[in-house]
Amino acid sequence: MHFLSQFSLLLLLFVTILCNKTLYGCDKNSEKDLVRYNSFIAVSVRFDCQHKNEPNTHCCSGTILTESYILTAANCIDSLSSRLSSVNLTIAAGIYNRSKSNEVIRKVDQIVIHSKWINGQHGRQHNIALLHLSTPLDFTSDKYIARICRPIDFNSLKNVLEYPSSSIPLSGITWERKPISAATSIGVKQFEISLMDYNDPICYRLVSNIEQQFCTRLYHDNQGLL
Repeated sequence: MHFLSQFSLLLLLFVTILCNKTLYGCDKNSEKDLVRYNSFIAVSVRFDCQHKNEPNTHCCSGTILTESYILTAANCIDSLSSRLSSVNLTIAAGIYNRSKSNEVIRKVDQIVIHSKWINGQHGRQHNIALLHLSTPLDFTSDKYIARICRPIDFNSLKNVLEYPSSSIPLSGITWERKPISAATSIGVKQFEISLMDYNDPICYRLVSNIEQQFCTRLYHDNQGLL
């Protein structure tokens, strides 16, 4: 299965996590327990997206960039930017074992959507947004929270433009819902993906702008291509 991801190249270095033993400039946990580390950098973005008067509904995911900023998808929250003051938009961080006891909740007080975000007939472009937190996260006291890291050799534009290389092993995370004690809870699940070359027959039809898009192949439990 091929699927397409869209990010600004400059933001790509923040949101791509390597599965191999690449050194990171800001993290001490990634090589010890990658699954746990990936859950540390992920947050649940919550608001009443189903219009059921349930403001704690999990609507989409986000990635911790800094103590005060979360990276997420523009299509998830673009309808809220003009009425943020009347919406209870929050993020939940520190979700690892599907237990709410470790959740850290922060309110969002500002939304910054990519200036070229488009949701048109030819697909979504520049589908990224930043959420500013009213109260910064505390990485020192909250052991289940971390910011995204990048390889330490990103010291030139050339490195950014060539990263990641084709067929390099990557990992992604998604949220899974399982009933626990008659209640539905949210946890983090990791999956492996591989970056594909733009000239791949399938990717070639999907990628319309190589400066904004990259194509990946999804794997599952070492059983091969889905």
